[in-house]
Amino acid sequence: GATTRMFHCALSWSTQAATAGDVFVLGMAVNGTPVAASKVIQTLAGTNIQGSAIHSFVELETNDVLTLYVGNMTAGRNVVVKSINLFAMGM
Repeated sequence: GATTRMFHCALSWSTQAATAGDVFVLGMAVNGTPVAASKVIQTLAGTNIQGSAIHSFVELETNDVLTLYVGNMTAGRNVVVKSINLFAMGM
């Protein structure tokens, strides 16, 4: 099998809700499987731009895909992602 390594993944973002008070869940997934310890629940107050971050350790091997998932827990409305930065350091 492929060699796996542990990675410290840091993900920061700034977002803006279409409607004030919407609650979003954000998290990382490896190959489509959510990393439970990486989930953050954030309430976007007003329509101001707000930021946050996730730090999580994940095990990755060659050709794995790391994905950011975002979901609106309040309604089916979208969130606007203004900026995003992902850093992954292998150990």
